[in-house]
Amino acid sequence: MGDYIFKAASTSKSVIIRIIDNATGLPETSTVYNTSGLLLYYNRIGSANVAITPAELATLAAAWASGGFIHIGSGYYRLDVPDAALIAGVTNVLIHGTLTDKTIIGAEISLESKVVSDLNDLDSADITAAVPTASAIVTAISELVVDDGGATDKTLLGALKDLVAYIIGDKTKSGTSHTYKDVGGNSRFIAVVDSDGNRTMSTRTLD
Repeated sequence: MGDYIFKAASTSKSVIIRIIDNATGLPETSTVYNTSGLLLYYNRIGSANVAITPAELATLAAAWASGGFIHIGSGYYRLDVPDAALIAGVTNVLIHGTLTDKTIIGAEISLESKVVSDLNDLDSADITAAVPTASAIVTAISELVVDDGGATDKTLLGALKDLVAYIIGDKTKSGTSHTYKDVGGNSRFIAVVDSDGNRTMSTRTLD
């Protein structure tokens, strides 16, 4: 996972990079957008490097501008990523660069197609859409298939209705056949018993 997680095709995004002075090992704090020797790039994994043209930002609160560049403090710089770097089609984008006698510590961006895993760009509508409703959960549970040991499997809801019919439902007898009904009077299953009252087989009549 990258330093940043953005939704693919996002626009107006910024990252933070850092510049270190090679001679002192200390943060470089005086670089500006047009400093001689400053070269910035983005690389969409599997493609060639694409140059980023640095642009001046008046303040840290300035609106996004492609290539916008400004020192934040302690050698950290805001860089406004060109929208073209974030179009769909790859999973990772690397921001990097060079500067004479300096080291630029870049940033890696992960591009995600699903907003639920996009921690930097959450959208309430996408979150709502991704969370199943209570009704959907109940339906999914009730439609779970239960193996009844026979030729036909039944749903969990059907099995529960059978159990309720057996415990509190009406029962009618016709010879060795006992019919168990649900609270609505519907036949749920028929049990066949032997002369001692032991059940020998059961046949479900409803799912």
